[in-house]
Amino acid sequence: MVDYYIEITEVNFRPISGQYRYIIFYDNEKQKDHIKEVEAKRREAEEIYFEVKELDKFYVAEDYHQKYQVRSNKNLYNKLMEIFKNEQEFIDSHIATKLNSYRSGFISDQEINQIIDNSYLSPIYPNKIEEVKEIIK
Repeated sequence: MVDYYIEITEVNFRPISGQYRYIIFYDNEKQKDHIKEVEAKRREAEEIYFEVKELDKFYVAEDYHQKYQVRSNKNLYNKLMEIFKNEQEFIDSHIATKLNSYRSGFISDQEINQIIDNSYLSPIYPNKIEEVKEIIK
């Protein structure tokens, strides 16, 4: 299995509601140690609003839960649905994933604009991509 590393910098990870929360999963000791190290640094500076758990079984959420933060902005979601052919293409999209991370506070304004500008969609749908950038301002 691939080792994934996370960079937790400026986000509070405040829970959205009682039903939705941030959880960081690990599946090996190397990942666990890294996450715990980052968590300890964050705890020194501020409150932490995420849980760290071992990955046991993973179930993909229903489609309507996918890209929750993007879906909560109807203008952004509707603009992306003009670009993607169907719901599954939207769910599988790298850009939709990055926009969801941005809306959750994991990616800065500068980073998301760079990601969007460098995406394969930018030359294909230049006007729509500019409209996406306007929506997320």
